[in-house]
Amino acid sequence: MAQQPEKKFEPRYAKTADDLIFLTNTDESEYPIFLLPNAEIRYKRKPEDAEKFAVFYVKKIELLAGEEKQKALSQLTNVVESVERAAKEVGRHVDTYVYAIHFEVYKGDFEELVATVAVPYAKIYIEPPFPARAFFDEKQAWAVAHTTRKRLLQKLPPDVASYIEKRCYFKEYQKQKRARAMPWLFVKMPVVTPEFETVFKNVLAWLSAPEEEPVTQPEEETAGIADEVIEKVEKALEAAAKSQELVVIMEETQPTPSTPTPTAVGAVGAEVGVAEVAKAELVKLYLLSMRLPSKYLVQRVENERVGDTVREVRRWEGETAKLAAALQTLRWSAYSAMSRVFAYVDEYGVWIAVSEHAVEEARKVSERVREELAKLGLAPLAERYVVRAVPVYLEPDDAGELLAAAVAHLSSDVDELKRKIEEAEKEKKFKALKKLEREKKYREALLEAFRNYLASLNQR
Repeated sequence: MAQQPEKKFEPRYAKTADDLIFLTNTDESEYPIFLLPNAEIRYKRKPEDAEKFAVFYVKKIELLAGEEKQKALSQLTNVVESVERAAKEVGRHVDTYVYAIHFEVYKGDFEELVATVAVPYAKIYIEPPFPARAFFDEKQAWAVAHTTRKRLLQKLPPDVASYIEKRCYFKEYQKQKRARAMPWLFVKMPVVTPEFETVFKNVLAWLSAPEEEPVTQPEEETAGIADEVIEKVEKALEAAAKSQELVVIMEETQPTPSTPTPTAVGAVGAEVGVAEVAKAELVKLYLLSMRLPSKYLVQRVENERVGDTVREVRRWEGETAKLAAALQTLRWSAYSAMSRVFAYVDEYGVWIAVSEHAVEEARKVSERVREELAKLGLAPLAERYVVRAVPVYLEPDDAGELLAAAVAHLSSDVDELKRKIEEAEKEKKFKALKKLEREKKYREALLEAFRNYLASLNQR
């Protein structure tokens, strides 16, 4: 007996909220739909080949009636009436029902519940012309079903036909227990609510965004170029912090003067574009101004005598030690986020960006810092810490030198990362390898953005 070829299933994609509702199998519930970064969906089985995904858990399917049904149908009145009228013209009985899919939406593998939302949809059942009898020609039944679909679409107005063509399908259906299952034609029309539209777009944006991991101080074996640069900045910041952020928990403190801070770190994904020259003959760039809380915010300072010498000793103990660790994690997380949109230029001691995207990213990081400080019980101090992308306008020659220096540093960073990746591969340090490869991708993207901007400047 010849071996049957393995059945292949074409991947399905949900690029819109409407797509996801249409592709949801509503004949059952209590199962997950996995949405991948490329908008592909997988049913029930966890996608082991994907590092990042979201889950739309189909909690239940509810039949709607009365006011809820009419409210949903009100958005589809013309379409439903057109389909029902066309179906009757081709001699088919139709029934129209309205249901709601109740979703639980999660980021990751059920890691973060994003929303619980119900989305209605209308479903039209178009009955085939075959009676439930013993004699049944299956091929003929399917042929008539396909012919019915063609005739139905011809009876519809062009705009409605175009809409319905993408939302109708065949499926064997058994209307009564003793009746034979036959191919019915179904039309499924999602009624996407603004709430679900927003949830879907936010999840898709999260999936397509570069991965952001909670960052602690990196181990030496996993440190990349950005971490080494951050280390230099940290030393300068800590020196300033020791002299100006001597704050003890639970004590009222006077606002301290803003410390001069280095501007921050950079690498980008596909969103990085080329900034426009905003003023005639001047070149627009962005500098990063970033002041972040550190462990010195919650230190306890004591004077300790050693022989004839008295020295200051800084201590973090108990709950204060935990709080200090949380502040350091927050600090490094902010650096990690900003490292995707800014590049450091050592000769000038500044972090620069060439895209307006930097303004929005800086704003997001600034908000996140304030939110995390509030969670840690330090909300009154939150306003002291701000992350901003500051636009500056330079003479073309000065901007060219600055950009050229940035390109040189980024090129060197990419080469160094390649070397570290080769070492990690040889030593089979897979955790370090993953991080280095991700950082290399960001650096290469940033390098390309800066090269393009410099090239456009040279062409002026």
